[in-house]
Amino acid sequence: MELSRRAALRAGGGLAAGVAAAGCIEERVTRRRTEVGSSTTWGLTPGVGEALDAEAFGAYVGEMETIYGDAGVWGTGEPPAADPEVAYAQRLPVVRATAGQPGGVQPTLSPAEIDRGADFPVVDASVASYRLDDGRRRYRLWAAVDVRDETFGRDAEATVLSAGVAVHGGELAETAAVAPEDGEASVTLGGDDLGRFPLSEATDDLDTTVGADTGGSYAVEWTGGVAGVQSLAGVCDVEPTGDYDLRWSVGGGYRTAERV
Repeated sequence: MELSRRAALRAGGGLAAGVAAAGCIEERVTRRRTEVGSSTTWGLTPGVGEALDAEAFGAYVGEMETIYGDAGVWGTGEPPAADPEVAYAQRLPVVRATAGQPGGVQPTLSPAEIDRGADFPVVDASVASYRLDDGRRRYRLWAAVDVRDETFGRDAEATVLSAGVAVHGGELAETAAVAPEDGEASVTLGGDDLGRFPLSEATDDLDTTVGADTGGSYAVEWTGGVAGVQSLAGVCDVEPTGDYDLRWSVGGGYRTAERV
């Protein structure tokens, strides 16, 4: 028996709707998106603990330049003329807190303790303190997140990177602005150009935040989607008031999208 025109349209419409729904379900179950982030905060008393002197920091800067090129500690800008009084370096594995990574991988102030080829992204970072002529101390921050094949071995995009300090026993006096400029980011304080670093076209945002808690806090944060390396830098001046220390924070994250 032939279908009426109205019945035929109903049957055809039902079939088309069924195909469309199945397509949506298929897309949902064949791709899984994963986002992972890690952060750490170290309480540091300058000159105490695993601090680097000028010579050791110079060696670290050279190592980071070998690894990251223009995304290294001094980026595409010029290094300071003076040596730092003291500096610290760290390596942060970007892993899930509950992943139970082999060997119990933890952030460290001795970067060589973590193998960069251990199949997870890393953030390398440093903070260096310089004494200024007016008695202030200038902190120079640097960080780079690395999701390259030789580090991670999976398709991934770096999505967030941050570095900052919170001052205790001192007062935050001035902070540098960090802004995009012709494929780079510039770091400026009081009209002076204090650094530059490459900035990916896949950058979503680059900003600084200044807080009034305790002696003050300063942080630089980048967000985007880069399949490789992204670095950042920041500068702030601190007016010390007797004995002082600081809280140095670093964070990084990535995402993957894979078929299941």
